[in-house]
Amino acid sequence: MKKTISILFFFCSFFLVPKIIFAASFSITSSTKQVSPNSTFTVSVGGDAIGRVNLSVKNGTLSTSSVWVEQNRQNITVKAGSSGSVVITATPQKGFSDADANEYNPGAKSVQVNIVASNNKPSGSNKPQTNQKPSQPCSGTQKPVVDTKSSENSLSSLKISVGTLIPEFSSDVKNYTVNLPKDATALKIEGTSKHEKARIEGLGEKKLKELENVFDIVVTAENGEKKTYQIKAIVEETPSIYFTYDDTSVGVLSYVNSEIVPKEFEKKEVSVGEKNISVFSNEQISLIYGVSGEEKSFYLFDETKQECISKFVPMKLFNRDYYLIDSEEFKGMKPSSLTIEEQEVMGYVFEDEGMDQYFLLSAVNNQGEKVKYLYEKSEGTLQLYLNQAPITYQEYEKLVNKVHFQTIFLVILSVLLLGIVVFLVYLFVLRKEKSHEKNA
Repeated sequence: MKKTISILFFFCSFFLVPKIIFAASFSITSSTKQVSPNSTFTVSVGGDAIGRVNLSVKNGTLSTSSVWVEQNRQNITVKAGSSGSVVITATPQKGFSDADANEYNPGAKSVQVNIVASNNKPSGSNKPQTNQKPSQPCSGTQKPVVDTKSSENSLSSLKISVGTLIPEFSSDVKNYTVNLPKDATALKIEGTSKHEKARIEGLGEKKLKELENVFDIVVTAENGEKKTYQIKAIVEETPSIYFTYDDTSVGVLSYVNSEIVPKEFEKKEVSVGEKNISVFSNEQISLIYGVSGEEKSFYLFDETKQECISKFVPMKLFNRDYYLIDSEEFKGMKPSSLTIEEQEVMGYVFEDEGMDQYFLLSAVNNQGEKVKYLYEKSEGTLQLYLNQAPITYQEYEKLVNKVHFQTIFLVILSVLLLGIVVFLVYLFVLRKEKSHEKNA
């Protein structure tokens, strides 16, 4: 009886007790809950998940704006502001998944660290000093002196007379850019502070020169703490040298935002006639940055012939860097465009029926060699194209039918030839027999 009860208890435990399921996890944590003004600390991002995570911060700066996690955690260095609190937010990108490649959308996670001013006073000696005067009796108890001056040194507004600030103003964002037309000669900067006793320097009307102009707006708090906001005003330049490309005129620009220059490319000066132009090179490839109409782009540049060869579009696809160029005309294909990972790509598609899932695009590698890539839409894959067109089942059937027809034709032709040979042999033998009969 006891044995029977034990067996029943085992089966009940196995089927009725819920099993532990390990779920995906994602979080952001900080190495500390509070820091001193302008000091650094670390945050840890990740968990049991896979994918790229975007990072943003309020009232501080980050060592990087994104990280890749793969069932691990990544550490990021954060520099705090001068007062208030630092808020770091981690947002998983599209395609985030758990360890089993299942879609996982935990949403944005944030962590807050308070900024606390240090009130530690230097320690002194407990020994009495011999030259110290005897203390005088006092009628009341002495109270410690408390500094009541405000440390608020942020702007509550920042405005410019021409153009638009990029990004949009926020009191926690200190660096801005504004793109201005060629005819802009002055820029008026206005701003107000959050605290009425804070002092602002750097406001007013500023003269502009072509290309880059940098203006600092310094806010000094009542207690003397400073915060600097910066506006970088880019006045569009008038190109002095033009090249012809694809029946259009391309003006060479000397100013290029360093953030858009392809990796491993360095700027140098190249003489064209009596003038110099800015060229970006990685020893194998040379580029210029030019404007055609309203469109600005990089162009492949032949330094020897001093001419534009093709548009050059740096692009990141599937976590790899590609340098796309203008596609050549391909027989049996027609020009088209396609969106790959939310980016529009120009290329060619096959004209044959049933081949519309393939997309051909041209690129150049780091060695300066032109290469082609074939993108398959249904699987979302990109691979080198070796000038061998993919074939559909319909095309395969046509090819097989053609081979069958050729085989049947050869068989019939062989039979006819064999029959003719047999017939000729028969005539030869028959003629020889008649000749023997006459001689006999």
